[in-house]
Amino acid sequence: MTTLSQALHALDNARAAEADASLARLQAEQALLDLVGELPTEGTTRRGDGELVAVIQTGVRRKVDADVLARIAPSIPEAIGKRLLRWKPDLVTSELRYVQNNEPEIYAVLSEAITVTPAKPSIRIETVKQEEAA
Repeated sequence: MTTLSQALHALDNARAAEADASLARLQAEQALLDLVGELPTEGTTRRGDGELVAVIQTGVRRKVDADVLARIAPSIPEAIGKRLLRWKPDLVTSELRYVQNNEPEIYAVLSEAITVTPAKPSIRIETVKQEEAA
């Protein structure tokens, strides 16, 4: 049977090993990218040596400035705008909790559109200072 102390130390050690492995992976990735040289801005590049092949995906992230979009939207034909942009509802959790606690009729209707799934528990390990432990 594992004690709480043993489990805490095992988790702390595993996280340290994971951080070291992550750093080693990032360094190996950078070394590989340095050897491959220039890559296209977007696309897939394959480079191999012997039986191993690196498949390198490059791309860019695009973000829409909602304020600018609202200003220029009248200049974009509606049919094209609908093809270019998606409306993505984003839940404001604090407001949802308010409605859940204070507006049960509205929450009952809204809850039909909301799926709730449990999140993975987050565990943080802190070191107790000696004076706190005493």
